[in-house]
Amino acid sequence: MLFDSLNPVKMGKTLVITEKISSPVVRKISEGVGLVPTLADGELYTEGETVYSSFRFHSSELAGATELLRSVVSLDANISEIELTKSKGLKKILCDIDRRIPLAVVRFSLKGTSDKEHILEWRNTHQRPFSHVRYTIGDENSVESVVPKDLQTEPFLASLDQDRIPLGSYLEYHGRERIQAYAYVPSLLVKPLLVRLYQTSETMDDFRIESIENFREIIS
Repeated sequence: MLFDSLNPVKMGKTLVITEKISSPVVRKISEGVGLVPTLADGELYTEGETVYSSFRFHSSELAGATELLRSVVSLDANISEIELTKSKGLKKILCDIDRRIPLAVVRFSLKGTSDKEHILEWRNTHQRPFSHVRYTIGDENSVESVVPKDLQTEPFLASLDQDRIPLGSYLEYHGRERIQAYAYVPSLLVKPLLVRLYQTSETMDDFRIESIENFREIIS
């Protein structure tokens, strides 16, 4: 009866429950995208009665991030700690998530050409069209927020967003001839993710599943 009252979604042997967090701090951070265009997902989790939230951004936007943190502090929302420091990187964040919820990595590829090699990191903002942080690789290293046009994987991302399948992160490496995609998903939800991936694969040219591995095996 308790689970039924929370309107769970059954995915295999797993029940997924979506709950809005009525935290003004979390809401203020989500609204601060304009202040920090390259703001990327960090962590958002609860432990006891405490909500922990973090985000990453390019160092050139330190002023905007400082302004965002100032607006968070002004909420007087019983904040116990704020830390502004050099990022330990996405790998460290994924390792921290994996310690609480074991992750798997689903890697797939599709045909796609790019004049400049770059990496797209999906910003799961629940707003269409989806925005990404683009990291350009090579002589012209740059970081910027973009809304890619005609992104072949957008139907797949939309299905994950619609069904609230959580991701630790989602990255795409756009090379000269192919796109390599990496979905970091809780191990218990690999099957539901694959169902949505195959359902939307008709939008992807020369789609291939490359590997499905436990995150811990990759980094060990």
